[in-house]
Amino acid sequence: GDGDHTSLSTIPQAANGKARLIVKDEGILAGVELAKHIFRVVDEGLSMEVFIEDGMQVKYGDIAFHVIGKDQSILTAERL
Repeated sequence: GDGDHTSLSTIPQAANGKARLIVKDEGILAGVELAKHIFRVVDEGLSMEVFIEDGMQVKYGDIAFHVIGKDQSILTAERL
């Protein structure tokens, strides 16, 4: 559609921020490579710092990655 109306109406277009993916259970991580692709497609200006790659064992509280850039872009990509 034409975007996330909540983010577009409440977050300034120039606002920048940082988000992190926090693991909520034990297991094997999957989806980091897909997340990289989604963030790149949504906004090439977003940068990711990956701490745990796909296929690695994780536990509650681990941080898999950080993503830094425009808040609106982070929220758009996060919804995917």
